[in-house]
Amino acid sequence: MIFSTRFSPLLLAVALFFSALAVRAQVPVSGRVTDASGPLVGVSVIIKGANGGTSTNAEGHFSINVPSADAVLVFSYIGYIPREIQVGKQSKLDVLLEADTKALDEVVVVGYGTKTRADLTGSVSTIKGTELEKSPASNLTNSIAGRVPGLIANTRSGEPGNDNAEIFVRGKATLGSTGALVVIDGIPDRSGGFARLNPADIESFTVIKDATAAIYGARSANGVILITTKRGQAGKPVLSIGTNWSLTQATRVPQMLGSYEYALATNEYDRMIGQNPTWPDATLQKFRDGSDPLSFPNTNWWDATMKKQALQHNQVISLRGGTDKVTYFLSGQYQKQDGIYKKDAAYYKQAQARANVDIAVTDNLKIGVDVLYRNEFRNSAVGNYNAGAIFRELWLAYPYLVPVYPNGLVGPGIGGGPNNSMVYVTSGEAGYNRNTNDYLQTKTYFKWDLSKLIDGVFVDGYYAYDLTFSKNKAFTKTPPPAFRYDAATGNYVQINSAIKPSLSEVRGTLKQNLMNIRLGYNNRFGDHSVEGFAAYERFEGNADEISAFRSNFLSNSLDQLSAGSLIGQQNNSTAAQTGRNNFIARASYGFKNKYLFDYNMRYDGSQNFPEGKRYGFFPAVSAAWRISQEDFFNSKSITELKLRGSWGKTGNDAVSAFNYIQTYLLGTGYGYSLGPTASQVSSLVPGPTPNKNITWEVATTTDVALDAQFLKGRLGVTIDYFRSMRTGILITRSESVPAYTGLTLPNQNLGKVLNRGIELEAYYNGTIGNSFGYNIRGNLTFACNKVIFMDEAASVPSYQRKTDIPIDSWLVYESDGLYQNQAEIDASPHPANTAPGDIRYKDINGDGAINGLDQVRKSSVRTPQLIYGTSLGLSWRNLDLSVFVQGQAMAQSYLAPAGLNMAKEFFDGRWQKEGDNQFPRNFNGPTGASRGVNTLTSDFWLRNAAFVRLKNVELGFTVPSSLLKKAKMHSARIYINGSNIFSIDQFGPSFDPEMPNNTGYYYPQQRVVNLGANISF
Repeated sequence: MIFSTRFSPLLLAVALFFSALAVRAQVPVSGRVTDASGPLVGVSVIIKGANGGTSTNAEGHFSINVPSADAVLVFSYIGYIPREIQVGKQSKLDVLLEADTKALDEVVVVGYGTKTRADLTGSVSTIKGTELEKSPASNLTNSIAGRVPGLIANTRSGEPGNDNAEIFVRGKATLGSTGALVVIDGIPDRSGGFARLNPADIESFTVIKDATAAIYGARSANGVILITTKRGQAGKPVLSIGTNWSLTQATRVPQMLGSYEYALATNEYDRMIGQNPTWPDATLQKFRDGSDPLSFPNTNWWDATMKKQALQHNQVISLRGGTDKVTYFLSGQYQKQDGIYKKDAAYYKQAQARANVDIAVTDNLKIGVDVLYRNEFRNSAVGNYNAGAIFRELWLAYPYLVPVYPNGLVGPGIGGGPNNSMVYVTSGEAGYNRNTNDYLQTKTYFKWDLSKLIDGVFVDGYYAYDLTFSKNKAFTKTPPPAFRYDAATGNYVQINSAIKPSLSEVRGTLKQNLMNIRLGYNNRFGDHSVEGFAAYERFEGNADEISAFRSNFLSNSLDQLSAGSLIGQQNNSTAAQTGRNNFIARASYGFKNKYLFDYNMRYDGSQNFPEGKRYGFFPAVSAAWRISQEDFFNSKSITELKLRGSWGKTGNDAVSAFNYIQTYLLGTGYGYSLGPTASQVSSLVPGPTPNKNITWEVATTTDVALDAQFLKGRLGVTIDYFRSMRTGILITRSESVPAYTGLTLPNQNLGKVLNRGIELEAYYNGTIGNSFGYNIRGNLTFACNKVIFMDEAASVPSYQRKTDIPIDSWLVYESDGLYQNQAEIDASPHPANTAPGDIRYKDINGDGAINGLDQVRKSSVRTPQLIYGTSLGLSWRNLDLSVFVQGQAMAQSYLAPAGLNMAKEFFDGRWQKEGDNQFPRNFNGPTGASRGVNTLTSDFWLRNAAFVRLKNVELGFTVPSSLLKKAKMHSARIYINGSNIFSIDQFGPSFDPEMPNNTGYYYPQQRVVNLGANISF
């Protein structure tokens, strides 16, 4: 005790001295790790030769204490070349990692599993969720065009909530359903699809394009899209918050006629049809000089009803973390898109939450639960005015009508009253149409590793239960009065609507159950690797719907069915059941990592087909030869060289059920009138003739490809050639069976279509110095199809047949400019009433007349046969820039004026005198009336739908960590980006090249400018 008392102060002083030395020896180092595209999450940062280490957070930041300035930090990440940096006098390090595609360790999601990229034998393309997040589009389908080779996507509408892109995998290859199968976290065909998923939730987006999609059997012929969502990671919880606010505007604003031009065109139309002019010269002058705006107004209906910009915003939050036993990913999102109508009669909003939880119960047993809930709400204009009808009304609206008078009174619509006043329709005062969808999607899984019993063996399975509630409520109101100005009295004449309010409601429920159980094996023996599984899957779906309608409501105040009249009320209900049994297997073998073989098969049973035809077998074989792994291969410039190919059969069963049995139609429109009042009663009548041999389409697909990487993986190229023959397409023999037979023929598996093409993908990743990185990536897809067989009448001329011509080809009259004078007309065959300024048509069959036999089948189509995309990424210190350009070619759209006010370009370019040759003379009248020879469907109105579009640009700045310490934030990034910035095309100022129809009646695509921020704690 004496010894302890005497020496304790000394020992304490010695301990404090050495502790102080230790503290002084610790050197704090922080920084950020990026690649050429931006920050990298989860990069391992360790002290070489020591046990200390950390990893980067969501924005690529790290912080670590090293023992001395001589310490070396090692930065490593899967798929990237490790870097070693000596600390020296640096307290802050900005580290740029370079992609190491030579390692090919990147894990790629494939059907019912994963593979490293080196082991892939099939044609699979993947993009990361971080790439999709760079697009400010609120609909995920509008973010993928041009980003993935083989994927063709066209955005046909910009309407909030109804702006899904039209998607094809490797083009259009069937006369039937063309939709790709979408698989989300292993569950196929989930209700709601993927359009409204939160991009911040997505880990990867993968497209299976070749025969290896056969693992999904009867629904895989149109390609398979695999989406995996993020999961938890062991480590400290990371809370991430993202917010962005956007302004949207139409990519093209219609250039419409003024009152003077409209009146001139009306008079020209009158003369064409032999009537006196509607508008005298004095009125034309009034329209021209604007001296009497109340009686002779000049209205631009677009400006009167549309906003220049609309607002949309997106708020997301997520929490990611866990321990070695439990990991979790939790997220939430709220999003709203406003429409461009001035009074916001159309908007979309959604809220969703996700929880993905994984639990290691024991060392060899893992379970997990995934839950997603999403609410979608769409509000659009009154039920009988969808977006197409509204924009049709705008195109046809008279510019000499007043939308709103200076005193605030609303003018009449083109029908002369308030019912079709676009002011009331676009403000919601004429009614509303509301759609609500609630999705609850769950998945519970287990994975049991049985390697302790038999090396390499495992058992796993999952059960998914999805529940969807849908609700539609469409209320047509009695609109407020409209007013017409009476110049003689100076008064406003009130015009009331005679329409009584009416209400339609629909409720639906969809329940889906999917169970999957799998026995698998994965092992390696020296130079041999063996992998395989066998699985059983069962699906059941139940849907029911009930609807009701009442009219003659007393007022607009109560929009409940009970307030409507019992007279004329309607109600209805429907129900449907679906079911599938599937047996699935895959076997994979590899020798020395250079000879790779895969066999996929699926034995599918579908409820859509009769017994004996209900099950189908869908096999696929694929193989790859990694030539660069051979001993004889010795190249300093070629890092990887792989030849691969696949062959197999995939199916398409997207047809109506019960084609194989006799169906009957029930309704009051059939049968007999019975009773003393001779009222018609409900009766049953036979439906179409059944086809007891009906079955699915089958696509036999071949793919040959070459993958090459150069310069230590900095440069990569992939080339694919594919060929797919689709047989058994359901069609009817309606053309070759005479109508007088009275037969309602069934669908039969008769159609054949050949689809083939080439895909090319290339990239280059580079760095300059220690802090500047860049990457360039491009892809191109060429896919063309032709009809091998479809039912056509024998009397159809060869030049009009669809056989050997692409699907959706145009059947048109061939034009030869415009007639300039009567002499030209007299010297050639022409339709009756042809006059100078009309389209000259070719007499194809030489019979001296222009009629239906002169129409020609064109090989051009509306769906682009060539689509491409190029992206550029730059990263320098805390700044990053990405640019994405997308385009298409080899497509034609049909666009002819369908109303006097359709577009000013048709009026300005119309034929007026000899020598004019841009557009024919005016052949349109008020309210969409069209007459004359120029209304014939001809190639004169076909436009080249090719375009190059600056699809997306983003500039981001990551806030230095030194500025975030006081706020206790791990990272913060602000960015500005834009979508659909501009395009180069031949569609002029009024129409977008992705327009959906031949008339221009559509809600225009939207340009988006967005400001956002992401922070994490």
